[in-house]
Order: sequence, then structure tokens, then C-alpha cells
Amino acid sequence: MIWPSRSRRVASSRPNHTPFRVRAGRVLRRTFFFVLFCGTAVGAFFGYRGVRHFVYETDYFNITSVVINGASPELEKQARESLTGMLALDGNNLVRQDVAFIQSELGKIPRALRVSTRKVYPGTIRVDFVERQPLMVVNLDETYLIDKHGVLLSRIHGLDATRKGLPMLTGVQAGAPKAGDTLAPAQVGAVLAAVDFIQANDQALWKQIIEWNINSKAEVTAILRAGAEVRFGTKPPLELMDKLSGAFQTAKLRAEFEQATYIDLRMDNQLVIMPKQL
Repeated sequence: MIWPSRSRRVASSRPNHTPFRVRAGRVLRRTFFFVLFCGTAVGAFFGYRGVRHFVYETDYFNITSVVINGASPELEKQARESLTGMLALDGNNLVRQDVAFIQSELGKIPRALRVSTRKVYPGTIRVDFVERQPLMVVNLDETYLIDKHGVLLSRIHGLDATRKGLPMLTGVQAGAPKAGDTLAPAQVGAVLAAVDFIQANDQALWKQIIEWNINSKAEVTAILRAGAEVRFGTKPPLELMDKLSGAFQTAKLRAEFEQATYIDLRMDNQLVIMPKQL
């Protein structure tokens, strides 16, 4: 019997050993990078702590001044009072301040039409206002300054209103008004548009009209300095202003206005002057 021959194992080649210096180099490199990483992390941590301490805890970034531009004394006073409370929320550190929040809050002041706020490092906050300008004085439960958009700006004493030389708006009804509210009636907007136009384009007429009234029927009447009424009816006053302004340019008619009881502009293409009864 012939037994099958057993296959011979192929002798495996003897593994090549990596030289000691190579393995030592790898260990040293790994150790070096590990130490470098740890050193960098520790350095970054202490660096962060140092920078944070410098930024937030030293006096270098303390707020030393607040600069306000474009504001009247009244608006600047209100803005600084508001800023005092807001800045106290985050301490006196400029970096901590949220200028977007500050800008939003200052924009709620009735006199502020537009406002922009920014940080000026190392220690200044700058606020730039575009302020609403009073156009008239409106008589509600109290007297208020009002701008051309119908926004109530602030209460004002009657004597101070007289000193400002602004015309008075009467006959307007508003429940529990406060500064910052907007008067919505359409005739209020129509009167404000007319007054704004006169102020910008006809100073002679602007100085002669001392009061505007809106009655319960939404009829508009203006009162001249000499006492005569100017009757516009329910039409927007600006649509009839050309007749009144043109008449004021004529010396004869201007003299008649001073002796008139009322001036009626409600008739198309006509201007009726009713003289005082002698």
C-alpha cells in the first residue's frame, strides 16, 4: 500500500525586527506631540483666563463716557435716564453691553424717530438720534406736543406752549392719551399735513394761524391771529390752501382778513370774506 505523502510545510520566513532606534524615535515623537498638545491646551486655558480677566475684570474696558448726538436737552435727559438703568444690568463693562438691546429700548422713547448705538473702544458708548420735531400743541386731557406723524411727544405746560409759538389743535377726542401714542383720526392727519406744508413753504401764513379746530362733524376750522375763522369744511385743508395762501399775498385781501369774522373756503373757486358787524 502506498500512503499519500504529506505536504511539506513551507518554512515561514523569519520576521524582520524593527530596529530599536526606529521604535524609540516613534515613542519619542508620540511623547513629544502628546506633551505639545497638553502644553498647548494648558496654555490656551490659562491664556483664555488671562484674556477674560483682562477684558471683564480689569478697569480697561470700563465705560467712562456716553456720547449722545442729535438730541434736544429733553430727549438727551430721557435717554441718559434710560441708559442708567440698562447699563446697570451688565455692570460698567463695555464688552458686556448689548448695543442692539440698548438701541431697541432707546427707540421706544416718544421723541426718538431713529436711533443708532455703537461701542467705541475702550470705554465709550455713542448714541445718534434723529429726533421727532414738534409741529403743534394738541389739547386733550392735557396739552401735548405732537409731531407731523401724529405722535404725542410729551406733555407741555400751557405757558411753555405759548412760548414755543406753535399752533394749537383743539376738538380732538382721545381716551387716556399718553406720550408715544399716535392720534389716528383722518382729519388729524389732514390738519398736520397742512400745517407741515405751511411751515415749510409759507412762513407769513404760518405766523398768522394760531389754532386749528376739528368739530364733532369732522369739519376743520383755523383761527387767525386777528380772530377770524377760516372754514375748510370736511375737505382736507391742504386741498384749499392755495386759495388762502394766494389771498395772503395780496395786501388788500390781507387787510380784509384782519377785519373779518370768518373766511369761507368751502365754495369751489371762491373765497368768501365776512366782515365784522360795525
